[in-house]
Amino acid sequence: MTTSIIDKFHTECTAYLNSELNIRLTTSSSILTDKTTSEYYLAEYKRCIDEQMNFINYINEQMESLNTLKSCETAIDTFLERLKAIHAYEFKKNELFEQILHELTKIVKFLFLNSCRKFICL
Repeated sequence: MTTSIIDKFHTECTAYLNSELNIRLTTSSSILTDKTTSEYYLAEYKRCIDEQMNFINYINEQMESLNTLKSCETAIDTFLERLKAIHAYEFKKNELFEQILHELTKIVKFLFLNSCRKFICL
């Protein structure tokens, strides 16, 4: 899509510059005899062509920047997915530790109560 925009811009810009140059050169017969004036229009034409190329280069640079940003976005998305997976793993690990702690607490209470009963019975 961007290439077609650049191509369209290039075509329209070139057509405009050519038509303006033709109009200016053909509307005044003195231009043909006045070397300074014709050199001015040729210099302006070259300046316009240079500006056109600068614009095209700028658009290409912006497209490269956009592609770089898309690459960064993909890397960030991958990182976030890994972070979510780590979070889920940590959550499961904590649940397991809580279950183990709960079971150990029950065992310790049971052992403590049994030892107290034995002590009281003696």
